[in-house]
Amino acid sequence: MELPTSFCQWWLSAGKNRGKQDYQSDLSFSLTSSTIGGGLGFKFSEKLMINAGVGYTMYKDGTKTYPHYLQAADTNIDVTDTYYKSNLFLAIGLDFSF
Repeated sequence: MELPTSFCQWWLSAGKNRGKQDYQSDLSFSLTSSTIGGGLGFKFSEKLMINAGVGYTMYKDGTKTYPHYLQAADTNIDVTDTYYKSNLFLAIGLDFSF
């Protein structure tokens, strides 16, 4: 089956997002982040498009310092936890229009 060339189109997108939220607890943490992403799509017809995307999130390292009691030495020492992470995500999709 040959597709009409008048419908075949390439689509391109890109974006950036910045979030600011820092907290650390015993159960979870959230860090300031920046995300960049892009996508590419090919529209076969007015009703069908295939697309793919990629994104990467970079997080600012976070730290939390707190006293820890050492019973054997009967003293407190400062302990520092360091929190860090990164995230790469990929996506593919197929769009149908009815």
